[in-house]
Amino acid sequence: MKRGADSEVRAFKEALKRGVGRCVLQLRTDEGRRKFRPLVLWACSRNLEYDAQVAGTRAWYLYQMIRQYEDVTPFLRIVEKAMFRTFCTRGWLFEQSVELLTLLAADGHARARAALQKCYEAVCELLQHAGSKAWQFWSYGHDECVYWSMRRIIGQSRMTAKCRALIKKFDDQFDQRVKSQNSMRLDVDAPVRVVYEKIVRGEHVGYPGGVVSRSYLRRKNRFGHVDEIAELGELCMRTRSGRVRAELYKLFNFEKGAACLDVGRLICDARSRRPELAQSALKVLAEIQSPAVRAFALERLAKPGASAWDVAVLAKNYRDEDEEIMLKVLRGFRRASSFDRHSVYFSARDVFDLKTVRKSKDLLRYLYEVTFCSECRRYNLQAMAARRMLTDDLLQECLYDCNEDTRRYAARLLKRRKARDV
Repeated sequence: MKRGADSEVRAFKEALKRGVGRCVLQLRTDEGRRKFRPLVLWACSRNLEYDAQVAGTRAWYLYQMIRQYEDVTPFLRIVEKAMFRTFCTRGWLFEQSVELLTLLAADGHARARAALQKCYEAVCELLQHAGSKAWQFWSYGHDECVYWSMRRIIGQSRMTAKCRALIKKFDDQFDQRVKSQNSMRLDVDAPVRVVYEKIVRGEHVGYPGGVVSRSYLRRKNRFGHVDEIAELGELCMRTRSGRVRAELYKLFNFEKGAACLDVGRLICDARSRRPELAQSALKVLAEIQSPAVRAFALERLAKPGASAWDVAVLAKNYRDEDEEIMLKVLRGFRRASSFDRHSVYFSARDVFDLKTVRKSKDLLRYLYEVTFCSECRRYNLQAMAARRMLTDDLLQECLYDCNEDTRRYAARLLKRRKARDV
């Protein structure tokens, strides 16, 4: 009995990390609320969303779970503590805490409102002095979160107007910095030969920290400068320097750019013992559909130590018959780092962009269940809908997903099904 209970707790924790709606539904019973309460408290002090910049925080999701309990004070205490603990730190836990307290304050919880008021006053005091901590706080984007929270709770007032003015001052100063930096950057429309010669000399070109902007050739393609792309591709293939090719390959990792390069040379470089050269070549191969590239990908995935980019190369050349191979590779990443797992799941999902892939439903179900990025899960859900794999129960679960777009998508589908059945 205890073993069964432990497995339920582990399953709930995994689902909680992923942000699926079944967690909210499981808290609607007395047993569920009692059994999983420690895990809900645990989640309130953490940012569990992989990419909150794209998907948003999990404030609404946590709020739905907290409101299943009569006494929300223990949850409020933890969220309040997390907010002040992360006041001047990088990350999304501060925003999540502020948004969650805002939702609770809107429900009439005085403690949540008082905590937000205290935070707001601290923000105004910090920004007014415009020191290094103020710049740090502003650069993380924390100021806007607090401002809009207070706007929602207390409405427009002299206090919020004062905060808005302080934020604008920092915005204006940042705009001046950006203009100054941009004047020092390379014009991304510079001739390809100039860029090539600078790379050969080992110079840093364009944006700080990189050789050139990744959009350099993409922009040329967009404006019809295909001859220049082909010219740079020819120069790349002619050079004997692996270092130079490694840098140039970074510009060609889009479909039309990759088409300008020799597949045989790319495969040879992808086998290189030089990590930078091998990875740059793999990224380009992930944009090419070819029998030779497919054979190379299958060869790589048959050996231990496959990378996310190896998966991406096969994903571009995938066939339904490769499902078992892909599943085996993905299962091998279960104990990898969160970054590696996300990379490989993200690469695998591209399979379902191919018009030739009509089956592989087991692979799609697996991706839906294991991915912890809510944006990737939304993508997988839509692929499942296209293959008529969505049950009413699954859509009901999605109504409480941590991802807002997923919730809206599920609601639309359920509404259509209801209208159709009437």
